[in-house]
Amino acid sequence: MEPCQNPFQRVESEAARRWSRTKNKGGAKEAIDDLMKYEGLEEIKLYFLNIRESIRFARIQGRKPENENYNVAFEGNPGTGKTSVARLYHALLESLGIVATDIVETSGVELATDGPSGLRRDVRLILKDEDVSGTLFIDESYQMLSDHQGRQVLDIVLKSMSDKIGKLVVIFAGYKKQMEPFFEYNQGLTSRIGRRFHFPNFPKAGLWEIFVKHVQEDYTKMRFEGGVDGIYVQIAIQRLERGSHNASFGNARAVQACVSQMVQRQLSRLSKQELAMSEDEARQSDTKQGKSHQDLARGIQGISEDLKRRGRYGSIESTTVLVSEDVSMNLGSSSSSDECPDDDRLLDEGSDLKERYCLLTRDDIIGPPPGQVFESQAWRQLQNLVGLDEVKSSVRTLIESLDLNYKRECEGDSVIQLPLNRVFVGQPGTGKTTVAKLYGQILADIGLLSRGDVVIKTPADFIAAHVGGSEEKTSKILEATLGSVLIIDEAYMFDAGDDGSTTSNYKASVLDTIVANVQGDCNEDRCILLLGYEDRLKNMFKNMNPGLSRRFQASHPWRFADYGPSDMKEILTRSMKQEQLKYTQEAFKTALEILQRASIRPDFANAAEVGHCLAVAKANYIQRISKLPHNEKSGQDHFLPEDFDPDLKSKHESLADEMLENLGTDVANRLISYEQTGRRAIESRLPNPHLVLSNLLAFKGSPGTGKRTAARFLARIYYNLGCLSSPEVVSHTGPDFIGRYVGQTAPKTRDLLQKALGKVLLIDDVLGLNHEPYGAEALGEMVQFISGLSYPKTMVIILTDSVQNVNILLKSRPSLKAHFRDEIMFEDLLPDDCISLLTRELEAQSVLLPKLQKPDHMHPTMSSLRHAIHKLQQVPGFQNAGDMIQIARRVLVKILEPGMPLINNPDGKGFTVEVAFLRSCVHEMAQQRQRQYVVMLQTQAPHNTSRKRTMRSDDHGPRKAPRTETATKTEASPAKAVSKEVEVTKKTQEKEQPKVKEANTAQEPGQSHVEREKGVSDEVWAQLQVYKKEALTRNATAEQKKKQEQIQQKLRNSGVCEFGYEWIEEHGGYRCAGGMHFMNHSDIRDLQD
Repeated sequence: MEPCQNPFQRVESEAARRWSRTKNKGGAKEAIDDLMKYEGLEEIKLYFLNIRESIRFARIQGRKPENENYNVAFEGNPGTGKTSVARLYHALLESLGIVATDIVETSGVELATDGPSGLRRDVRLILKDEDVSGTLFIDESYQMLSDHQGRQVLDIVLKSMSDKIGKLVVIFAGYKKQMEPFFEYNQGLTSRIGRRFHFPNFPKAGLWEIFVKHVQEDYTKMRFEGGVDGIYVQIAIQRLERGSHNASFGNARAVQACVSQMVQRQLSRLSKQELAMSEDEARQSDTKQGKSHQDLARGIQGISEDLKRRGRYGSIESTTVLVSEDVSMNLGSSSSSDECPDDDRLLDEGSDLKERYCLLTRDDIIGPPPGQVFESQAWRQLQNLVGLDEVKSSVRTLIESLDLNYKRECEGDSVIQLPLNRVFVGQPGTGKTTVAKLYGQILADIGLLSRGDVVIKTPADFIAAHVGGSEEKTSKILEATLGSVLIIDEAYMFDAGDDGSTTSNYKASVLDTIVANVQGDCNEDRCILLLGYEDRLKNMFKNMNPGLSRRFQASHPWRFADYGPSDMKEILTRSMKQEQLKYTQEAFKTALEILQRASIRPDFANAAEVGHCLAVAKANYIQRISKLPHNEKSGQDHFLPEDFDPDLKSKHESLADEMLENLGTDVANRLISYEQTGRRAIESRLPNPHLVLSNLLAFKGSPGTGKRTAARFLARIYYNLGCLSSPEVVSHTGPDFIGRYVGQTAPKTRDLLQKALGKVLLIDDVLGLNHEPYGAEALGEMVQFISGLSYPKTMVIILTDSVQNVNILLKSRPSLKAHFRDEIMFEDLLPDDCISLLTRELEAQSVLLPKLQKPDHMHPTMSSLRHAIHKLQQVPGFQNAGDMIQIARRVLVKILEPGMPLINNPDGKGFTVEVAFLRSCVHEMAQQRQRQYVVMLQTQAPHNTSRKRTMRSDDHGPRKAPRTETATKTEASPAKAVSKEVEVTKKTQEKEQPKVKEANTAQEPGQSHVEREKGVSDEVWAQLQVYKKEALTRNATAEQKKKQEQIQQKLRNSGVCEFGYEWIEEHGGYRCAGGMHFMNHSDIRDLQD
């Protein structure tokens, strides 16, 4: 190798200057001379000199230097010279007469494996034989703590260090971090060790010297472009030095690996060049041989024509043709000897091949320019992926930045640090893992990763179940993936949050270990990618080790956006082409509709949805073909629309008839208009047809009026139109969104809303959202969710409650009211509607009512049942259809009670019951409901005015007067199977509605006579009379009277008291003069004027 000098400035050594002045005073010159050749190690060099001087002075002074403590510990990364210096240390002590025998070298693993009884003979002698004097070197000493046997051996070593002072010197060596618990194992260990030395990583000058020495020993004929002290070798050394901060940096081993990588790059380059040369030579040979064949063919053709002209028509094959020697040579085998050229001859001095085979070029030494990767296969595969424009742009920007750094290095300028570790955020199926693999290959092609393979892990692979286990597992994974791309999928699971549990501590330990061992620059020979959802990863970076964000560029993640319709179409086309699947255009269109609908779901799997879609289609196709006769199966190789969606036909059918059958006319017509509007928008090929449909609605009405049924129909309509991913209705109540403590409500609300994406979310009991203080937080989160840019109308939210409760909520929350502008009113059922519904429920249980199969509205029996249901409707808490279902169950239970006579149906299935029996069940429910309401009135606390509301108007509060058959019907019954009564006779009307007539002739508020209502206790009635007298006194003045008149007017307009009685003020609110109905002051303030 050509002569050279170190291009890096060596650090001036104080120990070297001191040695040059004192080396002739005393012995151990050879050992110290060898030590002075090492770059750095200033502390240990001075220690060698001090030992030499102290022993010399001790002997002059008559002391015994052998009794001093010469035990030491060497700590540092691999390849820093610990073993070599240990041998020099023994040579120093031996030359100075401190120890006599050779050094005994072993390791902590070996000692732990052998145990006390299996120690090597030389180890056993130096530890236990009093006559043996020497040095014991234990590399990786901390390994002795790995098991019980190793600790026993360590105890033996410690005892020998005390017993054999002056005859035994022990040198412990290992990595600095692992040596800390080693010294903590036994307090006596520190006192037995004279000094602990840290071996730092070699600087650039030291690495260059190791490099030159390694090349001189193993690559004697190699030459470097620019020289071994040239710019390219300097760049390689600088790159090594920049990676020396890593705890696993191997120093001398790293230099050897660097040279090996250079040679591998040269081998790859030469192989490609020789292959290209061989191909060129083959083409030239083929061209030359082809020309010779053409000349010969023309000559033969000329001879043949000449023979024909001469009248000789014999076969040309029988004619002897003489050709020249040159032509005959070309017609023979053109291949030369396959033997390889003599390597020694080719590499003789002056041979042209010697320069080629022994020269390491720039690209061999530091790798090719990163810009060349744009021609690589990995880059082409990345560009061929569907979509991912932002990610592709990010990779291009990184490569261009690396290329700029490459040019700066070649010009001698400092480089711009570029991190390789990245955060990939996006939904499942967006290509994160695929891009990660290609990204790793690109980095390997550039030369930034020594291996470039991809290792995929999850947080579960890092987390252990005991203290210290997570750190150990993480360190092993990091060590094993050096030079590779380490992908940690679902990395957000490392987030411990506010848990505070033991598992959370283990998670934190994993990230702390990563932060301690990973820096993130491009010279680290590693790349770690964290994959997951963006919001959850943000929380992890926020809650965990602050150094994690810097090492992974958390503020600039690579975002993998969901695939759009055009991307999904391209993926579907490629997948079907790759699997050689045939399909009709309608089938392909149906598949795209399914994928579009799936994209609405919160768990949309992007490209993976295509695989699922095709799997379903293939299964349906096979099932369809298997049902065909054998002679019809041929030619059926195309997928049809029904293979992708078996329910396709039903989705194109209107639900109008079914809705008219099960819903009131007004409600059904409203939903039918939604269906027709959506279909027209689709037929018009609007870009976003779902934008014309309302997705935020308020359903107002009493319980049991069909609000849930309407919501299910609405879900089916929107699903069939492709606006929802599922026809499912997710039901919650207002209190479900309220948390129990500060900070719980917002995430709880957001989670419930996220889970309902692509579906219909029905929120009942909406007034529960109005409770302070957490209700405001829930509503605020809901409004923010609805208003957010990420909310593309992919769900339907329905607020449902009584008219009064919905109005109170929307009035108190203007921001919510601005969104829920569409409302649908649900009227209470008429008595005949209830009878029809009750009949249907009983028939479903095989319980027949012959008298009601064809109802005679004039029949007294029919009128009595209608009257009983009418009385039930007057009782607070009437549930409409819900009560009819409960009555049907009550009838069935009572029929089956022991001792009850049974009337079997003619067909032997089920029973027949009389109307009177049914009427008694209705009456029992009415009485039970009345008693429950009276108990509620007696137990409620009217003096507690701090409560926002005393009761819900639809559960326990007073009801409006029920609709009767005399009322004008604006809406058809939910039970269309039973005809509706328009008028009833005067006799029936008087029998059923005595209180309605009384309400119509009710006295004005000032009248003195009021009839006591049924169900009002004596205690309540007596107290009410006292309040009446107090009210007369309070209303003495004109102003008070005017105020009371306004309150009375509000209460009358509310319709709470169906008989129009005057309201009497009492503690906490007002009660109607009949004694049945009560409203507190807050309720009255919420009433509309």
